[in-house]
Amino acid sequence: MRKELTIRVCIVTHSFAPRLGGIETHIAQISKELSVLGWEVEVLVQEPDSSLPRIERHGGYVVRRFGGWPNSPHYRTSFGLAQFVRRHSSEFDVLHVHNYHSSPALLATYCSSVPVVITTHYHGETASRVRDMLHIGYRILARRMLDKAAVIICETNEERERLKSVFPEMDPRVTIIPPGTSRRPPRSE
Repeated sequence: MRKELTIRVCIVTHSFAPRLGGIETHIAQISKELSVLGWEVEVLVQEPDSSLPRIERHGGYVVRRFGGWPNSPHYRTSFGLAQFVRRHSSEFDVLHVHNYHSSPALLATYCSSVPVVITTHYHGETASRVRDMLHIGYRILARRMLDKAAVIICETNEERERLKSVFPEMDPRVTIIPPGTSRRPPRSE
């Protein structure tokens, strides 16, 4: 039976350890910190490498990996991850999705039956004209994703301004939380 005060959070991302990168590190830190606070954390990740365990424990939290199609780092979509969220989101108190630019965030938000927090990691534009053109259509879907969010997190004021330039109506729900921020005071040596 679930403890009354335990908060259960489901974190959704397009990439995670053992891959290295800013979002991967950010999510590992958040997951670890929330686990230390006593929260139950599950990280759902779209993962093309089928040699990695589908379910594993990382310290105090669970990681579930789902295959995706096509095998492209920019356009991969994991319908298995979306199905998991549709079937199990009611078991969580909150769904925290990462990366406005990724299909797992979009699909998981659409499938969720619980409050959604989005950390956008929003760049505004890409390094590719083709992807920039695709983003014109994607913004229609993304607007609905952002509409569903209870809270939208940007890491900097610059990111917030970029997001606001495209989605000004979202600004009242935006909060800025810099990466690496901890609720616990630093230890004195």
